[in-house]
Amino acid sequence: MNKLFWIPLITSIGTIILLYGIGNTADVDFLVFRMSLSNVEISLLPIAVGILAGFISERIVKKKRNKDKS
Repeated sequence: MNKLFWIPLITSIGTIILLYGIGNTADVDFLVFRMSLSNVEISLLPIAVGILAGFISERIVKKKRNKDKS
């Protein structure tokens, strides 16, 4: 697999982990992932931001790839 697959994947997963880490450390309610025996509380904002970061990084990689070819 090439850069076009790995860079966006690592960017999106890294962004999600970073935002959940900030949310749990600073106790920010909209960036929280809490798990207990009775319930699970997951915020979807870090997931959405991570997916958006993945799309943006994919566009950047494609643009640089096309620029290098010409």
